[in-house]
Amino acid sequence: MNMNTKTLLILTDGDFVGGAETNYTFILPILKEHGWRPVFVTSGDKNISEYFSRQQLQVEVFPGFSKYFSFTVNGRVSLVNIFRTWLSLRKNRIVLKGLFKKYQPLVIVSNSMVSHWLLSAVGSGVSCKRIMHLHDIIDTRKVFGLYGRGLNHIASKMDSIIVVSDAVKERLSSSLGYKAVKIYNPMKATGLPSKPLSKPMRIGMFARYTEWKGHWDFLYLAKALSGPEYEFVSYGNTTGNEAYFRRLQAFASSLPNASHIHLNGFCYNVTAEMAKCDLILQLSILPEPFSRIMIESNACRVPVYAYDGGGVQELFRELSLAGLLIPQGDLHAMIDAIKSADKRTFVFPDLREISPDNYFARFEKVLVG
Repeated sequence: MNMNTKTLLILTDGDFVGGAETNYTFILPILKEHGWRPVFVTSGDKNISEYFSRQQLQVEVFPGFSKYFSFTVNGRVSLVNIFRTWLSLRKNRIVLKGLFKKYQPLVIVSNSMVSHWLLSAVGSGVSCKRIMHLHDIIDTRKVFGLYGRGLNHIASKMDSIIVVSDAVKERLSSSLGYKAVKIYNPMKATGLPSKPLSKPMRIGMFARYTEWKGHWDFLYLAKALSGPEYEFVSYGNTTGNEAYFRRLQAFASSLPNASHIHLNGFCYNVTAEMAKCDLILQLSILPEPFSRIMIESNACRVPVYAYDGGGVQELFRELSLAGLLIPQGDLHAMIDAIKSADKRTFVFPDLREISPDNYFARFEKVLVG
C-alpha cells in the first residue's frame, strides 16, 4: 500500500444502499484523487458492490460484520431484536478492533444508528478519528427517553459529528453542539432543461419502501386522482420490507386506475426516471432529516411537492427549491395543488453550493480537522 494513502473506514448497518451510500457516488473519485482509501465495512458486499459497479465506480468492501436486526417490528419496539443486535455488536466490536490492525485507518465514519453505537463502544487504544455522520432525526422520547439518552451518550464518544440539517442537530444535547458540523448531502446539477407538462401528467415518488415514507398517501392520492390525465410511478428499495411492498401492490391493483399506477423496485438510474416525471412528491409522515429526493428532483428540473416536516422547510428556504410545501399529512391540500399544477411556473435553483467538489471540501475538513 502507498504510505501516503489515508484509509477511511465507512461503517454501515448492513449491505444496503441508502442515503449515506449514495453520498459516496458523488465523491469516491475525488476521495481517491486526494489520497484517500475508502473501505465500506458491513455485513455483506452484494448490494453495495453492485450499486457502485452500475455507477461505473469500483469500491472496496469488507463484508465481515454480523447482521443487525430492526429495533421495531410492525411499528413496535422488539426487545428480542434489540438483544439479537446487541449480540451482533459484541461480535462486530471484536471484528472492528481487528480492522484497526489490518487497515490502520486515519478516520472511521459511522453512517447509521447501530454503526454509531458500535463505533462508540470500541473503547480506548484507538488512535484514529471517530466521526458520526448523523442522517436521522431521532425520536429522543422513545422507550421512556432511552433513545435520547443513548444518542447523546454515543455522540459524546465521537470526535466530530456531521449532521445533514439543523433539524437533525436539534436532537442532540446542546452541550454537544461544539462537535456538530452541518453539511448538506451532495448533488450534481443534471443540466437537463425544463419541460412542459406531459399528458398524462406523470407524478413520481422515489423513496425506500418503509411505512414512514408515505406510500399509502401516494396511493390514496392516486385513488383520488383516478382520471386518465394522471399517471403515478414509484421507485424504491424493498430490501427488508418485501411484505409491505406486496401490500401496496395489492391495494394498487384493486383500484380502477391500476393500469396508471406503477410500483417499481430499486432504481439504479434515478436521474433518468426522475426526468420523465412532471411532478415529484415527498410524502414522509415522520419528519424528514434531509430529503435528498427534493434536491434530486430539482436537479432534474422537476418541481417537488413536499410535506413540510423536519428539515424540509430548511431546504426549501436555504436552497430556494422549486415546488410547494404542503402541511404534513394534508391530502386534500396536496390533491388541490396537483390539480392546479398546470397553472404554476417555477424557477429552479443553482445547486453549486452542494456540488460534489464543495461537499468534499467541507467533508474532508472534518476528516482531517
